Amino acid sequence: ARALGENTKFIQSIREFVMAGMPVYAECGGLVYLSDSIIVDGKRYPMAGIFPFVFELSKRPEAHGYTEFMVEADNPFYRNGTCVRGHEFRYSRLVNPGTVRDIATVFAMKRGTGIAAGRDGALFKNTLATFSHTHALTANADWDRRLRLWRQHGMSVSDATRHGSPRVVFEEYPEPGFNYRLTDIQAA
Repeated sequence: ARALGENTKFIQSIREFVMAGMPVYAECGGLVYLSDSIIVDGKRYPMAGIFPFVFELSKRPEAHGYTEFMVEADNPFYRNGTCVRGHEFRYSRLVNPGTVRDIATVFAMKRGTGIAAGRDGALFKNTLATFSHTHALTANADWDRRLRLWRQHGMSVSDATRHGSPRVVFEEYPEPGFNYRLTDIQAA
């Protein structure tokens, strides 16, 4: 925790990336890192400060098992109304649970703990952070398609297809706003 908190250049780059509206998807430890701080053995360490949460590392699991949540609002990663499955296994607990009502959360937990009060999926700009580790075979068929679109800079065809074709290949941009120049999906 100390090394993470002292890495101010990386923290600043994450803040700039988030404030620029770039898509960031964080699970579990990524949520903690995007939060205000974490307390370990009584000592508080600063994190990226994107969300106002303060977590404390516990000696025993705070949440453990399968999760299922309903997406209640559109966000860069899941469509409203989607049911998503996953799991959670964490040793951190939220010290200031009242902060959950002060920020947008887009997941209603049907099974599992989430961040607090039956909520998960903290959302700020195009950053979504959750305690739930999404299962790759979840019922969310759109997940893979959207990730591929971002990897392809929002284009309907891949760079390999365009550059490997002997003819001109015209692409479409089915989701405007995702034409970011990313080499990979960025996640904390």
